[in-house]
Amino acid sequence: MAFNINEFKSTMNKYGGPVRKNLYLVEISSLPVANDGMSVRDLRFFCQSAAIPGLNYAVTDYFPNGFGVRQSIPASYQPDSFNAVFMLDSDHMVLRFFHQWMQTVINYNYADGPLSQVGDQLPFEIGYKSDYAAKITIKHFSTNSNGEFEGYYQYDLFDVFPTQISGVDVAWSDNDSFATATVNFSYSHIVFSGSIKGSPTERFSRGTGLLELINGVGLTGQYISQGTLPLTIQDSVNAFTRANLAIAGIRSGFSQIKTGLTNIGNIFR
Repeated sequence: MAFNINEFKSTMNKYGGPVRKNLYLVEISSLPVANDGMSVRDLRFFCQSAAIPGLNYAVTDYFPNGFGVRQSIPASYQPDSFNAVFMLDSDHMVLRFFHQWMQTVINYNYADGPLSQVGDQLPFEIGYKSDYAAKITIKHFSTNSNGEFEGYYQYDLFDVFPTQISGVDVAWSDNDSFATATVNFSYSHIVFSGSIKGSPTERFSRGTGLLELINGVGLTGQYISQGTLPLTIQDSVNAFTRANLAIAGIRSGFSQIKTGLTNIGNIFR
């Protein structure tokens, strides 16, 4: 099938056309500490560029039967790092803002003596996360094929705090350049506006989920996942016997936990 440029343009215009990289805002909110420098509302206009985090699953390899074809399964969720480049103002308020924020994480200032406090922190003491973590919202704006504004895609980063502020490069020869600083952030989790919304449920009414399924299927499921059926009826019987033993062990463990919690409750009555 030959490439049709008109079909390509029509399909792109159907979804508003390509999104532009320069239509964005990075906003810091819910900052629990006071700052005598730049306000967070003004700071959003100094964010020159940002690397919006993606999704990243760490996987682990395993052999279902101990040999043969290697498979991968997701093992954990690892958020991508987030960093942004900020233009620096002539009053040095941007640097002042981030330096003071960093100081609430770990009080790096030793210039006023070993017993001088900033808030409740002595030099090199680590603060409580609830006292310095904030929220960062990234809005990537959308436009239609005519360039008209049509909302935005939103990223919300929670429990955010800066982990590194880069040095500032200066040079006599850079007459037409503006100074910038890169700030690296840490955060606990990220929410995308396009994610499927969850619904409330009672956690313990769901059973053990994937663990229960794996134990229920037992080695028979491993045979099937490899595209190989049990060779004999005895193979199937052995597989389900091992699965039933595993389930019985799990039920016994939960029974012991329940008994222990009951005993603890009786002690505190």
